[in-house]
Amino acid sequence: MKLKAFEKLVLCLAIFFLLGANYCLASGGKGVPVGATLKAFDMEAPADAKAREYLGLKEEKTFTLSQISGKLILVEFYSMYCPVCQRQAPRTNKLYKFIQDDPALAKDIKVLGIGLTNKQKEIDIYRKTFRVKFPLIADSEKAIADKTGIKDIPLTALMDKNGKVLLSHLGVIEKMDKFLEEIRKIHKQH
Repeated sequence: MKLKAFEKLVLCLAIFFLLGANYCLASGGKGVPVGATLKAFDMEAPADAKAREYLGLKEEKTFTLSQISGKLILVEFYSMYCPVCQRQAPRTNKLYKFIQDDPALAKDIKVLGIGLTNKQKEIDIYRKTFRVKFPLIADSEKAIADKTGIKDIPLTALMDKNGKVLLSHLGVIEKMDKFLEEIRKIHKQH
């Protein structure tokens, strides 16, 4: 009987890692090219009043990028089970802090995380584990992933309210200063 319990454990762990790897950075992943426009997608509005206020949402149950206050949206597409996403999480927190610490950027750029294939409970664990202060949205039914075609993550994309990609980075952002410089340059143009 102990062998069967061990086999079940191994099988469960294998499934867990396969699910995570299914939506994790693959070698040769292409992300989303700059200039592409993502198809519009609906997201469930955050239950947290502070997150709703930050995004400029009223009483909507669902919302789109176009309803977010601010000119630009920095979206981090990730999954709780993706080890590369977990490595990227502190960097995304730094991006958020950088934007919040600059009054002009804070007024015009909102940061949002979308957990592809993650349920709200998983999002809450991710938020707590990585001390995420910006809104995180669950995509438990894969509706956003299917609509946008995003499969390789983590994907960090700066977009306008119509979903046009102005800056895109697939994987861990190693050159943070360069990425922040690009955000500033794009912000000045918009």
